[in-house]
Amino acid sequence: MLNRFLKWLEGYFPAWCQICGRVMFTKDVRYAQHRVAGMVPVCTKCHTDLYGE
Repeated sequence: MLNRFLKWLEGYFPAWCQICGRVMFTKDVRYAQHRVAGMVPVCTKCHTDLYGE
């Protein structure tokens, strides 16, 4: 079971939402345009709150 989980996790790294600070994996990241920083990672909830999608 652990081997399957590690195989599933392979290639994914932790990322932090720049709005709420939630920790997520890179596969779950959405991106938002920021004036200074360019494209920043945000979680799905914050992306929905910003863009309504």
